[in-house]
Amino acid sequence: MRVWIVKGGENIPFKGSSQRLMRAGLLAKMLVESGHEVIWWTSSVDHFSKKIFPQASEGECILPGGIKLIFLKSILYKKNISLRRLINHFGTARHFKKLAQAVPMPDVVLCSFPTVELSYSVVNFCRERRIPVLIDIRDLYPDVYINLFPNLLRPLAKVLLYPMQWMTQKVMQRATGIIAISNTYLNWGLNYAQRGYTKYDGLFPMAYPRSEESLLPVSEFTSKFKKAEDKKIILYVGSFVSSIDLETVISAAKILKERKNEDFHFVLAGDGGYKERWENMSTNLDNVTFTGWIDSPKINWLARNAWVGLGAYKKGALMSLPNKILEYMNFGLPILSSLDGETRQFIEENNCGLYYEAGDPESLIACLDQLIETPEKREEMVVSSKKNYTEKYTPARVYGDFIQHIKKACE
Repeated sequence: MRVWIVKGGENIPFKGSSQRLMRAGLLAKMLVESGHEVIWWTSSVDHFSKKIFPQASEGECILPGGIKLIFLKSILYKKNISLRRLINHFGTARHFKKLAQAVPMPDVVLCSFPTVELSYSVVNFCRERRIPVLIDIRDLYPDVYINLFPNLLRPLAKVLLYPMQWMTQKVMQRATGIIAISNTYLNWGLNYAQRGYTKYDGLFPMAYPRSEESLLPVSEFTSKFKKAEDKKIILYVGSFVSSIDLETVISAAKILKERKNEDFHFVLAGDGGYKERWENMSTNLDNVTFTGWIDSPKINWLARNAWVGLGAYKKGALMSLPNKILEYMNFGLPILSSLDGETRQFIEENNCGLYYEAGDPESLIACLDQLIETPEKREEMVVSSKKNYTEKYTPARVYGDFIQHIKKACE
C-alpha cells in the first residue's frame, strides 16, 4: 500500500534525534518495515518548542527507515490557545490542499483529528478522488474549547464555535471509518457522524515500546535529584495545559511539608502555558522539582527511579483514556489518576493504580499513604501493570492490529 499519515504536533524521528516515537511515528515505522510506502504530512511548526523545524525549509525530507516527511507550512504560534494558532491551522489545511494534488495518490489515508481544519481538507480531498480515509480521534475539538468557558457562557461559546462544530460533523460523516483511542472518543465521533458502528470503525489505544535504553542522562540532569535520594518519587510527565491539574499536586506537596512528611518527592516533567504559574506556587517547596521538557533517555531514567506515576487532570477534563496511563503501565509504574469514568474503570480492571478526587489534595495524600502502608498492594500493581501491558498494549499488538484495519479499509 501507499499510505498517507497526516499528523502534526508529534515527535519526529530525525536522524540523530533522541525523541521517542509516538503513535504516528510508530505506525509509520511498522508500515515501512512491513513493505508499505509511507508519506507523513506534518506541520512545519514544532508544537513542543514553538519553533519552525529547520528541516522545513526544504519542504520535505526522508526520515531514517525510508519514511517520507512533507511539511505543511503556516505561521508560527507561541501559545496553545491563541488566534495565531487558529490561523496556523487554517494555513496548514490550505497548504495541504495545494501540495497534495502534485503527490502520487495514496491507496489509503490515516488522518489524526484534530486539527479540525486540516482533517476537513483531507476528507474532502479523499472524497473527491474516492480514496478511503480513516479519521483517528486524539482530542475532542471543538468541545475542548467550549469546555473552557464557564457554564453560563457555554451556549454563547457554541454559537461562536459553530463553524468548527459544523466542520467536525462533516469530517466524521465523510470519513470511511472512525478510529479512536477509547470507547468514549469513538462514541463521540459516531455521535457527530450521526450513525452507528461499522466494520471500518475501530478502537486502538495508545501504545509505547518498552524501552531497553541503558543510556544515562548527563550528570548535570541527574544531579538535580540529589535531594530526592532515598525518597519515593511521584512522577508526572506531560504538558502543562488547562486540562492538567498540577495545582492539587503542589498543594499536596505543601501539606506534606507542613506535616514534616519527608517520604515523598514530586517530579513534574514537561512544559506549557501554566509552567510559570505552577513553578511560582511551589516556591520554597524543596519536595517539588520541575525539569522542563525532557527527551527519551531522561524520561526513562526518571521512570525507572519513580515510585508512582501521576495522571493529574482537572474535574470535567474531556479525556477518557489518555496516553499517560499506558505510558506509566509501560514502565511498570502504579498510577494515581484523577480521571473518573473510562480511565478509572480501566485502572481498576487492570489493577494498576488508584483513583483520587480532582481538586482534593487530601485525597491524593490518602492514596500515597495507602500505598506506603500496604507495600504488598503496590507490588501487586507493579506486577499487574507490567503483565497487562505486555499481554494487551504493546505497539506490536495494538498497531499490528491497527495496520490490519488500515488494509481492510484499503481493500
